[in-house]
Amino acid sequence: MPPPDATMETIRRRADLDRLVAAGGSLVIPVLEPADSASAVFADAVNHVSRRLPSISVASIDRRESPDLAALFGIDTAPALVLFRAGVGLFAGPAPAT
Repeated sequence: MPPPDATMETIRRRADLDRLVAAGGSLVIPVLEPADSASAVFADAVNHVSRRLPSISVASIDRRESPDLAALFGIDTAPALVLFRAGVGLFAGPAPAT
């Protein structure tokens, strides 16, 4: 699977996650898995929304590359979604069916 979007940061370390959450605002984190068609479709949908709503920050987690980060949210399958607003976690769970 190609990267979700050239402008979408991939979170690889806990420090990166902490930095993004601490920045405040709205943060959407798709949890994706390489070579998974459902993850590719979901990444496209998230990218589409992020282009229309530039005030929302988007950064992804590769579940296979960083399973420890996905596990922080209780996520063990992809695609999944994690949402933050003003540094507060709002949702973490499976992505809606596409």
